[in-house]
Amino acid sequence: MDLPSLPGRVRLLLKGRLPGPTVVWASRAAAGFEQQLRDSDAFPHRTVTEAIARSLRIPRGKREILGGALDLLQTAFDLADNIADREQDVGAGRNYTAHYGRIPEAALVCMPALLTSSAVQILHEAFPKPSYAPRFAGQRLIRVLGDMVAGQGTSGASRRRVALVSGKQGLLLCLPFWLVAARGPRGKKRLAIVENWAFRFGCTWEYRQAHLDRPTVARKRALELALASVQRAWPSFSPFLAGEPLASDVLVPSAVC
Repeated sequence: MDLPSLPGRVRLLLKGRLPGPTVVWASRAAAGFEQQLRDSDAFPHRTVTEAIARSLRIPRGKREILGGALDLLQTAFDLADNIADREQDVGAGRNYTAHYGRIPEAALVCMPALLTSSAVQILHEAFPKPSYAPRFAGQRLIRVLGDMVAGQGTSGASRRRVALVSGKQGLLLCLPFWLVAARGPRGKKRLAIVENWAFRFGCTWEYRQAHLDRPTVARKRALELALASVQRAWPSFSPFLAGEPLASDVLVPSAVC
């Protein structure tokens, strides 16, 4: 899938909302995230949520706003993770924070909170009641963020850390479903199926990155088990069917990061 240009989209989304220098720094942070996507041969969350939102008949303009909000969230997560793991990454020969060299250090550490709160506000404005469910989506989103923070505080590369940091982030792929607040037994069942898939799919990202960073037999086996788990959980309805945008042969072995 083609990698979209993130910095310009982030700049347009935040222009008029934030002070000029802050908008420039946000676009530079997005450029850093975009570079990591290229380095990992991955694509962003919005690639998946676009197909889901289209299947739910969310209008094109709102799909663009949803994708932009996810760009902000992913840029924030990527930046926060790189700051938290800076010493460990440098020790392993990686220096991801070098991508943000033109952002003042004091501003850099504040950017994740600003980008996250901006994304939440944008979603709340663009998806009002009663047509959408901003409160339900917001509650789900905040819980995911809380779980991810808890995961960052978990030491080592345990399964619990993978589940909280990577698996829970996978649930953000369900944001279009949360915004339309699945109703009735059929809608709730589909939401449960997609959330189960998204969590398992999210876990594969962490195992894949670990294997890319330092391939070992154990890491390869962990990735294979994670991929087998998500294959078993793959939804059997549109847009996840064979020949559709989110078919398993399209998303695996490629990666969303």
